[in-house]
Amino acid sequence: MRTLPWIAQSLIVFAFVAGAFAAGRGGQELSWRVGIGRRVITPHTAVWLAGYGTKRAPAGKIHDLWVKVLALRAPNGKCVVMATTDHMGMSKTIYESLYAKVNRRFSLDRSEFMLTFSHNHCGPVLKDDLVDYYPLDDEQRRLVAEYSDWMEDQVVEAAGQALGNLQPAQLLKG
Repeated sequence: MRTLPWIAQSLIVFAFVAGAFAAGRGGQELSWRVGIGRRVITPHTAVWLAGYGTKRAPAGKIHDLWVKVLALRAPNGKCVVMATTDHMGMSKTIYESLYAKVNRRFSLDRSEFMLTFSHNHCGPVLKDDLVDYYPLDDEQRRLVAEYSDWMEDQVVEAAGQALGNLQPAQLLKG
């Protein structure tokens, strides 16, 4: 199955969220602000790949992994940020840590921040993800923790980029 390019996925999500914001507005024209951010999140170390049986060490790179962020600000000032990463999954530990960083930096409520992932099998293992499936040794635990912390920082930076370059946009309800 072929996946949509990230910008197309972002626009689909935008249409969904915009529709939720516009509910009850009687079809009037709305002025919005939209921003997009992204960062490369390809590991720089030999952290194990997620979703593989026994062949877990990376053997090179075909293309980079990304975090892509879409920020939306409604005419009433309400803002939401949606981030998607090229990972197989996300632990609650990662989400909670990442949300705390986003909340501290941008003062977003939990309902204003959405985190998702592409569920690929080319991304690295993340902290506290499927711990019974990945028998990590001390070195891998260190690499996973370092990568997870660095990746969270990249997501926050991409969110800052999206929020920092909000551009005028309009939503027309047909």
